[in-house]
Amino acid sequence: TDGIEMPMAMHVCGNLNECFKEIAKFPIDILDCEFAGNNVNIGILEENADLLKGKKLGFGCVDSAVNAVDDKEEVRALVERGIAAVGKENMLLDPDCGLRKVDIPIAMEKLKIISDLAKEFN
Repeated sequence: TDGIEMPMAMHVCGNLNECFKEIAKFPIDILDCEFAGNNVNIGILEENADLLKGKKLGFGCVDSAVNAVDDKEEVRALVERGIAAVGKENMLLDPDCGLRKVDIPIAMEKLKIISDLAKEFN
């Protein structure tokens, strides 16, 4: 890996209540977490956003555990809370986790919501 520079990311599934303060200390560039399917996580982020200084946040904004299209306005409201906490320049919108258990047409709609909102907030 000599001479190779690339960002280091870590994805954390589930509730962040017990671990956020510790994982925020990891020497990574991007911390990726679930916010759509774990509704306590946004509050934890809002209370501890200062711990992510110098890091980007992979912001899981559509629920990958539900085989239904997310409500775009609810996703927008969640993303707005994330932006208020860490700034849009520090956020990367993505699904909570992988979408392999979601029907393909539904997965595509979830990704379209993410894409539309990313364009809207840019």
